[in-house]
Amino acid sequence: MKLFSLFFFLFILQGLLFAQLPKKIQKIVAKAEKEMAQHKYASALPIFEKCIAKVDLKYHSFLQWKIEQCKFGIDAMQNAGNIIPINLGENVNSNWDEYHPSLTGDSKEMLFTVRRPRDEKTVCKNCTHEEDIYSSFQQFGVWQPRSSLNKPINTGNNEGAQSISPDGKYLFFTICNLSTGYGSCDIYWSKREKNGWSKPKNCGPNVNTKYWESQPSMSADNKTIYFTSNRPGGYGGMDIWKTEMISEGVFSKPENLGNVINTQYDELSPFIHFDQKTLYFSSDGHLGMGGKDLFYSKLQSDSTWSKPVNLGYPINSYKDESGIFINAQGNVAYFASDRSGGFGGLDIYCFELDETLRPESVLYSVENEYISNYNSIDTFSVDLLETLVVGETFILPNIYFEFAQSNLLPDSFSELQRLLDYLHKFETIRIEVIGHTDNQGSESYNHNLSIERAKTVYHYLIDNGIDFNRLSYNGYGKEKPIVPNDTEENRAKNRRTEVLILDK
Repeated sequence: MKLFSLFFFLFILQGLLFAQLPKKIQKIVAKAEKEMAQHKYASALPIFEKCIAKVDLKYHSFLQWKIEQCKFGIDAMQNAGNIIPINLGENVNSNWDEYHPSLTGDSKEMLFTVRRPRDEKTVCKNCTHEEDIYSSFQQFGVWQPRSSLNKPINTGNNEGAQSISPDGKYLFFTICNLSTGYGSCDIYWSKREKNGWSKPKNCGPNVNTKYWESQPSMSADNKTIYFTSNRPGGYGGMDIWKTEMISEGVFSKPENLGNVINTQYDELSPFIHFDQKTLYFSSDGHLGMGGKDLFYSKLQSDSTWSKPVNLGYPINSYKDESGIFINAQGNVAYFASDRSGGFGGLDIYCFELDETLRPESVLYSVENEYISNYNSIDTFSVDLLETLVVGETFILPNIYFEFAQSNLLPDSFSELQRLLDYLHKFETIRIEVIGHTDNQGSESYNHNLSIERAKTVYHYLIDNGIDFNRLSYNGYGKEKPIVPNDTEENRAKNRRTEVLILDK
């Protein structure tokens, strides 16, 4: 998990060194790398260790790095996290590639990049595909059918690697191969107006150069933008930089994040969390499992960055991991993967993030399209729950299940965490978890489904440290609607999870 800088000064010539290895050793090294690609680090390790004893000293740094990667891979797999990625479904994903998700602070709007075949007059000669930005809105825990942002955002060029500001007001993204740009890929910005997004504007010569600038990420302060560039003045390859929007559309001279974050290799896909101090990024210059791994670093009180921490297996693998996005509450991660079982190519998934890898939790509420930041989830929970009395029932407003099933969706976890905090704080309280459905389907089907959903929450609480003697569960199906089942919005309100206070 730490930076092995001892080996780095010789690593620039790794590819060349491999080519200069004796052909017999090359074959052995290639075999070991094949083992690594199959996550057989324990098999690859002794092969590299034997090789290093047979070659000249000038090749040792290359082989020593492979040995360190194998040791890290063995340890990471032995201490693997338990993540269950959930595909966001056909409303978001398709048989094309979907990647680089970014969300607003309330997790209600998601933008993502889609690589699709060209279906219009091509701007890029000999290009068969183009990248565009799409959006989807979440309603009652379900991502709605996606739509292209269209003009003036999407054109016949490649647009993508976008970041929407936490309040949904600004959009920063990348456009490549524009004749009016400064380099191969430049960063542009647009503002949400009454009738849609404004015409994109180039961020200007401070941000963009004749080199490659891309992958912006806007901080919750609505002024600091982190991005990737291979401009001079860095540490080699792609580096992560930051700039500030001094006034709307005016940007400061970028600052390199320094050699704790950046290495002689590539650092890509920066994501600054809503807490404004936890940075996630991709790198092949910090020790990992081979290829590019995902890391995080914390901004310290003295404005320095902590040593990057590898997110571990199975988030990372021998493949290149390109980026990750964490919701404001800090408990749900979004990423792109080409794993089997998807819709084709890269799909966007989400999963519950292990507590050891989480940023600080930030709770957002949208008011008139702007976002206000509450003090903390704990204060919010106490205000809501401390006044409840025995016999009183309250609705858990953000508990979501897979369609027609009792499996919890990740967006439920922040609500369940608030309930857990409440139950841990007040250890004498006993509750009953109650499930309800809408009127779609038979009475027996809905009754059973409501019980199974309540049971899922019941077991979640037990699994997270609540004594089963303090809990019970029940379900009433469609028997007790709170509004008429005459619209989809009302049916969603009736599909609810409640908690009854049994004893205090």
